[in-house]
Amino acid sequence: MSIKMLPLPAEFLERVWIQRRDDQAQEVQPFVSTHGGEALRCCVRPALAGEHVALVSFSPFVRQNAFKEFGPIFMHTTPCEGPPRTPALPVDFDGSNFSFRAYSAEQVIIDATLAPGARARDAIAALLTRPEVAHVDARFAGYGCFLARFVRVPEGADGGAC
Repeated sequence: MSIKMLPLPAEFLERVWIQRRDDQAQEVQPFVSTHGGEALRCCVRPALAGEHVALVSFSPFVRQNAFKEFGPIFMHTTPCEGPPRTPALPVDFDGSNFSFRAYSAEQVIIDATLAPGARARDAIAALLTRPEVAHVDARFAGYGCFLARFVRVPEGADGGAC
């Protein structure tokens, strides 16, 4: 099965970078990364010391229901290179533990599992094999920061899948 990691929605990035507001309409509070290491969601890599970043609120959900949740994400305060074309979790996150949550097309949770980053692809693939699962959201297990949404890539389609 081919799996694709979806980038953050362009509307969200524009709102943060241009309007300076997050998904809860809170003002973006930029800071300079002192030591680096913040998991940047805009380009899916750790921040470097000295980069201008912000911790903002994000929700990957568009439907209003009990499962719609907001979570913190780190991102650059200005446009950056964006995420890598390959949808695999970057090797930089292999030492982290993740919560993988499977949702239906109606954005209702179906299943969830915890796994280390090194086993991320297996955990995501196992959840996506279920036909009722539309996507899998990955969050850092400790703090709950959103990392990525993963979807199946239809056979024969090239969408930067792994």
